[in-house]
Amino acid sequence: MKQPDTLSVLTKYTQNRMILVELFNQFCVAVLGFAAVIAIKTLNASEAEVVILTNGSQIVFLFAYILSAMMAGRSKKPFLIAAGLLTRLSLLACAFISDSLWFTIIVCITFLGSIIYIPAINALGQSNYRPEHRGRVTGNVTLWSLLTFVLVTLFIGSSLQRDPESYKWLFPCAGVAGFIAYYLAAHIRFRRKAALGTRRLSRSLHDLKCILKSNPTFLKFQLCFFIYGVAFMICMPTNILVITKELNMTYQEYSIGVMICGAMCIALLSPSTGRVFDRLGPTTSCAIFFCLLALHPACMYCALVFENIGLVYVSYVLFGIAMAGVNQSWLNGPMYYAGKEDSAVYMGIHMSNVGIRAILGSALVIIGNQAGTADGQSQLIPHETIYIASVILLLISAMCMYALKSPPSKRL
Repeated sequence: MKQPDTLSVLTKYTQNRMILVELFNQFCVAVLGFAAVIAIKTLNASEAEVVILTNGSQIVFLFAYILSAMMAGRSKKPFLIAAGLLTRLSLLACAFISDSLWFTIIVCITFLGSIIYIPAINALGQSNYRPEHRGRVTGNVTLWSLLTFVLVTLFIGSSLQRDPESYKWLFPCAGVAGFIAYYLAAHIRFRRKAALGTRRLSRSLHDLKCILKSNPTFLKFQLCFFIYGVAFMICMPTNILVITKELNMTYQEYSIGVMICGAMCIALLSPSTGRVFDRLGPTTSCAIFFCLLALHPACMYCALVFENIGLVYVSYVLFGIAMAGVNQSWLNGPMYYAGKEDSAVYMGIHMSNVGIRAILGSALVIIGNQAGTADGQSQLIPHETIYIASVILLLISAMCMYALKSPPSKRL
């Protein structure tokens, strides 16, 4: 007799296809992860450009609701293929770019692909995964995808260390890999055809108001994530500026200490944190991992004060442990609150929230890095102050999230 906890044939099929998709997608993601460091170390980019490249992948999420609403009730296939052609393949232009401004523009165009990809994959998970298995399956896919990310990151770091100009062929290769990922994702079968009704833009904007009004817990969930997100968005670009300007880390040190330490922890712990999500639900599990994440800016503060690169490595290990759990609620939370509605719309709202806080966080960092004295020797807002603010905001978001106490998925 089949055990109730066994994954269905459809779930296994989707999981295996998504692992293949993510092998290609993570090659592209890994290369893009070096964009801000390449801009500042090789292309002499301004601090504003570095902040945009660091938070740009989240800033574009501002438009996610509009596009996800357009996808609601429709086949996701043409949207994914168009996104692959128009955004991922734009990286081919990097073979001819040596200017930081054009590099920033091309990379930001590439970021736009995710606002199609993520809602589409979220709708796929809603269709093909049982609610009580979503965390586990997401964790399994994340494990294999991030192991690929780690291997690719090692290769990219060593390539850039030998030749800083190697980005001119790495980014075009990433564009091709990204297109292949989107093409493969477009051909994964959905359990049920889209039958929830298509929407006009005006109707979709009306539905946005209705969703938030009729589902107040989802609204509170978004507000908690907004507080966490502001902390995240002011911390990440500050990390890049500290790592490159204050601590002078090399490409090799950046790839190992920043990208691999965090990714390995996320990869290895994602199957376990997926089960935590299935058991505790999105809010309680998120509260726990928000608290753990507060250790990351605290450790980066110490790394800056004591000028210790080793503490950067420790901070990203803590970051990876925490984000392995946060990612589960980020990815599966919209499915949880959507119920039987098309989760692409809920994910669109979720992602648009990211875009708003990314713009706010980026603006704060850009303003904070303006000269605070006439001689330009200090920032208007010191990096240490930003790290302290991040810790406080993360702890506040954890307390607010815990107060929601949503039930586990299997009780729905």
